[in-house]
Amino acid sequence: MENLSPTKSRSYKLSHKTEIKTELTNLEYMKKALSKLGFTYKEAKEGQTLTTKGNYGVNIEVDLVITGNGGQQYKDAIGFKKTKDGTYTATGDFYGLKTQDGKALNKDLLKKEITASSKEAELIDRLNKLGFETCQSEETKDYISLTLERWT
Repeated sequence: MENLSPTKSRSYKLSHKTEIKTELTNLEYMKKALSKLGFTYKEAKEGQTLTTKGNYGVNIEVDLVITGNGGQQYKDAIGFKKTKDGTYTATGDFYGLKTQDGKALNKDLLKKEITASSKEAELIDRLNKLGFETCQSEETKDYISLTLERWT
């Protein structure tokens, strides 16, 4: 084993790449979910390439990149890429990122929150198309309560 004295050093580029397979297939509902959760994002236009830019050199081509969440800038560290089966995978450098309320943004939290908010957006959209209007929405830690009306 090489003995490293104070005059000799090595630098290592660490990777904190994480991939999260989701069940989400609709980009529009996912964007609504990201907005609801306080995230801003950038979507790749036709012919445009977006990549994540994590702190440790995690650069991956994505379809949509999270650019921030209010007070904390994400510096394009996380993005979503559509896979061959039509679902989206969240990928990037999650290390040190936090939600607006200070929780560590890890794969379980992101998957749960994005999925729940995306499904809520889809449900509201479908019910609105059937003539229902959202009158009241209440969200707690454990559930989402919607009150709907439909006038015929």
